[in-house]
Amino acid sequence: MKSKTEGTALGQGAVRNPLQTARKQLPPSEPGLVFRKVPEPWVQQPEVARILPTIIDAFLRGTSRVTAVVLRWEEQQLLRPDGTLTLYKVRLERGSPPKEVAPPVERLLTVLAGPATAEWVSFRAIAEQEMVKGSEAI
Repeated sequence: MKSKTEGTALGQGAVRNPLQTARKQLPPSEPGLVFRKVPEPWVQQPEVARILPTIIDAFLRGTSRVTAVVLRWEEQQLLRPDGTLTLYKVRLERGSPPKEVAPPVERLLTVLAGPATAEWVSFRAIAEQEMVKGSEAI
């Protein structure tokens, strides 16, 4: 997981360079995911909806190591009269067209891209569940 400090300006290098660094840390023969924490101010900028997918799509087309990028950010909401609520949000970027992956990875990506639910989705639980399914198939 890579993250940027809240004061980092939105731009190509601020998005692309950490993705390249993360890519180099992944094994070349296995599909990988990059989790990227995005500063909250970026999400509030109108151009982010155009900039992030464009940069991430170009990055994904240039690598076979990374299947998708999972963006995560926090949003603070004030509750009246005296509270704050922190929302943790995610968005999956797969590129266009999405890369073909093994069925267990596709199921994981489907869950990550799915609609928000009242229950937490545990990445570890999904991975363990897929490992059990994989060992049953052997």
